[in-house]
Amino acid sequence: MVESSLEADLVLMVNSPTLNHGTMQEASRAVLDKDTSYYSFRNLREFVESTSYYLSAGKKVALADVAFGNGGDHELMQMLGSVDLLGKLHSYAAWNTPGNTIGTVLAHSLIRLRAPRAPGQLSKFVLDRYLEDWGYQALVRSALIPYAEGWGANYFDLGDKQPQIQATALDLLQNFILTHLGAFKDVYSVESVHFPWNRLFEIGFTSKLKG
Repeated sequence: MVESSLEADLVLMVNSPTLNHGTMQEASRAVLDKDTSYYSFRNLREFVESTSYYLSAGKKVALADVAFGNGGDHELMQMLGSVDLLGKLHSYAAWNTPGNTIGTVLAHSLIRLRAPRAPGQLSKFVLDRYLEDWGYQALVRSALIPYAEGWGANYFDLGDKQPQIQATALDLLQNFILTHLGAFKDVYSVESVHFPWNRLFEIGFTSKLKG
């Protein structure tokens, strides 16, 4: 750790949770029903402007998105996308617990620092984290619940309906790329999905990055 960002090889931005009466809100719920403390105790615009400042100063910026449990901050990610910063982040994660997220971001960041790619080259791992942590965990997962229940399955047990739910999840994730990762739609794609524990909580997928 250094005293000033001017000395840093890497700037770690942490989108932290609010007080919220000691309860960390779920990312999927926050998309539609965000606790008011997330507006009164944070300034996302300033957060995005700070991220942009460090990037424009030539710093490598990693984002640990831990404001919510089990998924990314939809509002923050939309704001970053609106000013074309998603393709510039050195690392990103927003999955499960804050410990898992911060550990993933730091580990990936240090790997990239030790073995840097060409300047400006996209990281498939970062795009995969956008797809899973923001796309699936915060948005698609909850959208799949009514489909699963309509086929006689449920969140914790997909029964023999996994093929139908896989197809629906793939469609929704492909649409997520078009809608929220449009800047990468010509180079990044999701090819298939599966549910390794036959439930909706986690997802597996194959993806491709051209070039």
